Amino acid sequence: MDFMTSAILSGIAFDIIKNGTVFTADILKKELRNWLVDNDTLQQLSEGLNSLDIDDEMSPKAIERRIDSHANLNGLLSQVKANNTNTQIHNGIGDNVMTNNYK
Repeated sequence: MDFMTSAILSGIAFDIIKNGTVFTADILKKELRNWLVDNDTLQQLSEGLNSLDIDDEMSPKAIERRIDSHANLNGLLSQVKANNTNTQIHNGIGDNVMTNNYK
């Protein structure tokens, strides 16, 4: 998967709302740590999500439908790329150790 979908964002939004937290760029940055997102896009995503009137009684599917109906959010989602960077370390003895940078 190359870019973030409304289904992925709706699951994240559901978890944030379930925990009684509001959408902020900082909260989204923490939740989207495995995605390549700049601060301006995080701010726009949080503002877009806040404008959708999402509440804790909505299902992830209902949240996904709201996101799908918001043209600006869909445009932003197409800019969010997965962080698939892997690092290969060669020790000089023929062993290659593959790690990922998800932290």
